[in-house]
Amino acid sequence: MMDFRLTIDARTGEDVLELPSVGAPLLVNPLCNEGSAFSDAERSEFGLLGLLPPQVNTLETQLARRYEDYCQKSGDADRHAYLRDLQDRNEVLFYRLLLDHVDEMMPVIPTPVVGAACQHFSHI
Repeated sequence: MMDFRLTIDARTGEDVLELPSVGAPLLVNPLCNEGSAFSDAERSEFGLLGLLPPQVNTLETQLARRYEDYCQKSGDADRHAYLRDLQDRNEVLFYRLLLDHVDEMMPVIPTPVVGAACQHFSHI
């Protein structure tokens, strides 16, 4: 379980989520990982310099790449495995991709694809 604290910024009154993780542990947390969308300032503040590709990308750029990858998958089981892997790495990107392509992707999320994925779990 991840330890975090929700506080309120004294200057702005906005909610602030404080995380104890910096560096590599931040990148393996799917709830906090922004991948290449971390800004230069965030990379410096969170100790991510050298842990990510140097180019900062927008969420839209990441979405376009991930959707292209998704479309390259040959079957529903492969698409399901791809989406599960994405969710395990970056939940914000996963849910935004799903939201943008809900009609196309929803059939590969639930059963019977899950059943087929479970049958081939050791291969995934």
